[in-house]
Amino acid sequence: MTHTLPPLPYPYNGLEPYISEQIMTLHHTKHHQAYVTALNTAEANYIKASTPKERIALQAAIRFNGGGKSLITPSHARYLASCLSLLIHAYRYRDHDRVSGSHVIF
Repeated sequence: MTHTLPPLPYPYNGLEPYISEQIMTLHHTKHHQAYVTALNTAEANYIKASTPKERIALQAAIRFNGGGKSLITPSHARYLASCLSLLIHAYRYRDHDRVSGSHVIF
């Protein structure tokens, strides 16, 4: 089974001006794609492995790359967007919180 990188649920410029289109494009197409590529490579090598020792050695690579963010990109993208929303809120209301004495808890 060959894995592919799922698209983001929003455009690369969807988080601007806080995260640039260039950074989102790089993060998704290079960083996340590297997980998918490594997973496909590890699985192909696992199928070709001739001994149990070789298969055991490849299991860590499969777990790391297959359990990483690459295959749950929509969830990771929603998580990133929600974190960004909290940071934007904290930034916008930072002066209010200092003056009123209330605290932003993360």
